[in-house]
Amino acid sequence: MRLAVAVAATMLLAKGSFGNAIHATIMRNSLPMTSPRRQPLRMLAENLESPSECSKPSVKAFLIAQRAAVSPQQQEQQQQRYVGVTPRGSQTGPPSFAQRAKGPFMGLTFIATACVAFWQSNRIYQQRQRDLLADFAATMVAYLGSVPEMSSAIKSFRSQLGPGKYRGKMFVAFANAVASEKSLSVKVIEQVKEVVNLMGFSQDTLTPLYEACAADLQKQPSVLGKLTFIAERATPEAAAKAGLRGRFPTWSAETVSALQQAMLDNLFRDMCRSLPPDAAPPPGADILKLPEADAARLMQEVQQQKKEEAAAKLAEEQAKAKEEELQMAIKKALTKDDALESIDRVD
Repeated sequence: MRLAVAVAATMLLAKGSFGNAIHATIMRNSLPMTSPRRQPLRMLAENLESPSECSKPSVKAFLIAQRAAVSPQQQEQQQQRYVGVTPRGSQTGPPSFAQRAKGPFMGLTFIATACVAFWQSNRIYQQRQRDLLADFAATMVAYLGSVPEMSSAIKSFRSQLGPGKYRGKMFVAFANAVASEKSLSVKVIEQVKEVVNLMGFSQDTLTPLYEACAADLQKQPSVLGKLTFIAERATPEAAAKAGLRGRFPTWSAETVSALQQAMLDNLFRDMCRSLPPDAAPPPGADILKLPEADAARLMQEVQQQKKEEAAAKLAEEQAKAKEEELQMAIKKALTKDDALESIDRVD
């Protein structure tokens, strides 16, 4: 029907009498006009036979009548033909177990991958931080005593470590390195004081740092003993609050005290050994927390030991000289006897 309407409208626009008559005949013969809704088509065909009576208003009136001839039920049915029609083959049944599990499984896979990536990156980051702390400690020990170099190292490594509380960890690494690599001396104690001032630590701030050092050196009691010796003289209040003497895993308090006193006596004896006889005790007893009476006693003991060692060495040299003289005398006597025997044989 729509094709017939389109043909009729086209023929109206052509305005050819012969063509209009032909198309009107076709429409009149091809479309049965028994139904009321097709009566407008018959009227249009009859009007086509007389071209003078056909005009645009009549075509417009015809189209309006054609649309009105379609009932609302038929319009709804025609709309339903094109709305909501599911293409063939697109209808599926309920999802399978694999399809239902696909979403959660992909989510778990993504979460697991993210966790592994985070763990790996965090492990690499932590290793980098440990390496930087070790490098800082080695640099500070190498330039110990040079204030400009130590200040530059503190600023440089603090910047490389990035955001976070790393000053304490830097000092812990430095203190452990000093106790492990440096020999005990008054100079080392004064240098540790300089580092504490450069890093801006107070006695209260150092207390937990010394506790961390002691925890790191539990398997190295000799190194922990050196750290205790240096800390008690460089920062006595912090060392006392940290209770370093009570942090040895297998040694009692009496053993630790005896060892600390032995370390002090041996250090001061070594300082006195290079002095000439009857010299005054060397400076530094106050830094070592050594009383003057003990310093004088140790000085006297060292000088007495040096005299005894010199006397023993002299006696040894004299005994060796006597032995050499005796050997020479014996050799001369044997030579004289050999000469007399040779004379007797000639005779």
